[in-house]
Amino acid sequence: MILEELFKNNDAYYLSVHLWSDAGGKLRFAPWDFDLTLGYPYYDCGATGFVGRAAFVDALAASPTFRQRLVANWLCPASSWEEEHSRVLAWFPERTAWLGTHVGSF
Repeated sequence: MILEELFKNNDAYYLSVHLWSDAGGKLRFAPWDFDLTLGYPYYDCGATGFVGRAAFVDALAASPTFRQRLVANWLCPASSWEEEHSRVLAWFPERTAWLGTHVGSF
């Protein structure tokens, strides 16, 4: 859910969601399809506000335990965020350079 909200995915929770449970019965959530994100111009994609929520998201949000874990996952220590941010910023140019060289062999 953090990714859906961070990217403000207009398909979040309705069209671009995959829910499953693992062998232990724990519910898992996997987003995909990020074409209507990051300020997509044909929808209200301003930088503020939350994505429209489905009933199952409202049910999760009503749980204090869920909200506590959501906040804990968002508020990671700054040093680890900075390290990850630096890693991603270094990775993208490498990846796009590699793709630029190898896309013809796709």
